[in-house]
Amino acid sequence: MNPKEDHTMNPAMNETHGPAVTIEVKPHLSYTQLNMLLRCGEQYRRRYLEGEKVPPGSAGALGKSFHLAQEFNYRQKITTRQDLPVKEVKDTFSDSFDIESKNVLWTPEEAQAGIAKVKGELKDDGIRLVETYHQEVASSTQPESCEESVTVPLDNFPYDLKCVIDLVDDKRIIHDSKTRGKSPVADEADKSIQLTAYALAYRVSRQKPEKGLQLDVAVRTKTPKIVTLPTKRTNEQIGRLLETMTRAAMAIQHGIFLPAPEGAWYCSPKYCGYYGTCKVRPH
Repeated sequence: MNPKEDHTMNPAMNETHGPAVTIEVKPHLSYTQLNMLLRCGEQYRRRYLEGEKVPPGSAGALGKSFHLAQEFNYRQKITTRQDLPVKEVKDTFSDSFDIESKNVLWTPEEAQAGIAKVKGELKDDGIRLVETYHQEVASSTQPESCEESVTVPLDNFPYDLKCVIDLVDDKRIIHDSKTRGKSPVADEADKSIQLTAYALAYRVSRQKPEKGLQLDVAVRTKTPKIVTLPTKRTNEQIGRLLETMTRAAMAIQHGIFLPAPEGAWYCSPKYCGYYGTCKVRPH
């Protein structure tokens, strides 16, 4: 299985104005799909095969709004080379969170604490995170691209790989940003499948390697902080990702969807919207 250069193809009309040729669109695997399959095959089965969509948790709403605020700033900065005033970026987060939080699947613990109270605290945390990130990361980062969608065609393979790269800066550093309730472990960036996928997508789309990769984690501690974790990827790591995709595709084609291992932290009502109706989780 080898990545090849991506060429956009459109349905064609022949020279004699005959019938249009229908070009079959090859299905893709995204990092999100792959990560879900590796964590819990049952969650993948219900989401992508059965089409059961569940609302995000509160952390997901905060993270999505945080990303939208950064995208709002970085997209215009590509050409202006200037950050927006931090108030505008915070307002973008606030408006987005007000919308996203209407569709949150609140946990029993959050409901007991009071949804309005929890929502207000999360929003305040998010606004502080946006301001801290703006001062510590955005101010020294010049984007080359932002939220760039890249499809990596893969030969002799039932799926292509699709990535949406958070940010590539003018130093050819690929960034992925996250929001967390606690600091990440020191080797999280080194083990990130997402960053490996971004590296592959960058190399195929640019026909040259990146200079490095970086995980920027905005941590919701009492005093907000940004933890920056630089990392690199070798060809061997790219190869492991492709081999993982090969086996993931075989599992999907053969209907093999293993549930999350017993004791996994993400197998809980806080992190999985399917938990309450799951028939294969530990009881």
